[in-house]
Amino acid sequence: MKKSIYRAFLGFALFFSLMACNRSFNDEEVPPGTLRIFADKTTIAANGAETVTFRVMYGSENVTSKPTLTITVSPEGKDEYNLPASSHAFSTAAAGRYTFTAVYYYGGNIRTDNSVTVTATQTEGGTSAYYQKLLGMQFTSVGCSSCPNLSATIKNLQADFPGRISPVAFHLDFAVADPMKLSINDVFFSKVKLSDGLPQFSFNVRKNTEHIISEYTKIVSEMNHQLATYPAICGVAVGTTLSDGKLEVEARITPDVATEFRCHVFLLEDGLEEYDQMGTAGDQKYIHNNVLRYCVADNVWGVRLNSGSALEAGNEFSQKFTIKLDNDWDTSNMRVLVCAMTSSDGGVTFACNNLNECPLGQSADYLYNENAQ
Repeated sequence: MKKSIYRAFLGFALFFSLMACNRSFNDEEVPPGTLRIFADKTTIAANGAETVTFRVMYGSENVTSKPTLTITVSPEGKDEYNLPASSHAFSTAAAGRYTFTAVYYYGGNIRTDNSVTVTATQTEGGTSAYYQKLLGMQFTSVGCSSCPNLSATIKNLQADFPGRISPVAFHLDFAVADPMKLSINDVFFSKVKLSDGLPQFSFNVRKNTEHIISEYTKIVSEMNHQLATYPAICGVAVGTTLSDGKLEVEARITPDVATEFRCHVFLLEDGLEEYDQMGTAGDQKYIHNNVLRYCVADNVWGVRLNSGSALEAGNEFSQKFTIKLDNDWDTSNMRVLVCAMTSSDGGVTFACNNLNECPLGQSADYLYNENAQ
């Protein structure tokens, strides 16, 4: 009888011990004054669609959505970076191991006493067949004497990496009112800037890993970071038709994976000589290129496609946009640029994943790696 009771006691003890050992770390009580980060999964497919979601606790308080919380991503073998503000989810198209920590400002910076490592596994089929072009965001102004240096650097980059970077000049007021400024340019700048000064350069509606003014080597480094960290998961094709002062743009996107897409359509003009530019020597006439004249979306994340539902993998999605052309625009010097926008943080923010462009009245078919320069 005593042996039976003893065995039963041992059985219950072992059961509760195993339960305690197997209890999810997410369910553990976080000690007061301690910051910890938790993930709902530790393995995802590197397809740009499957998402891991994080929760950050400060003692018994859930601080995940606090504006003073920052989640840091440390890809194995690469420089760390932060998830966008208010983001607490992550997806990627680049296979590898990613380590996440968090910093919470609460009368001083408090860093998590733990970290979470998530493995993104390579999906069947490997890398995309589509060639990836990057959106180069040039923030400039006619009142900025240093801005011509960035323009010169961009020309050198285009010569050295033909077809890789598609620059867009977002003009801003700086010292004087800029006649080429659009109101939405300020919003784009606020999302990616690392200081209030001009010029600045960034890629794909993302903040850079470091501040870039006009340095060639820094831009090349950031370009390589973007290509390695956010590879293409779609192809983009563009068709345009000019008629009666209107431009019809057909944006075609074929995704490798099923996920939500948004779209930016930018109308650009080259060869503008009528506006003076600070920093130009003597009577030399400055030519403004890549000037953003019109943006179809009224926000930085782009127009929702397919009513916000995921596009089907392997199936082409097409949407048309109509733009009324200004009489002052020289359509022979204009191009349309279409950006396919995806999210890597659960839909909080969107960035350009791939793009294509063509002169007005012309078209551009899908670009493939096998045909790239």
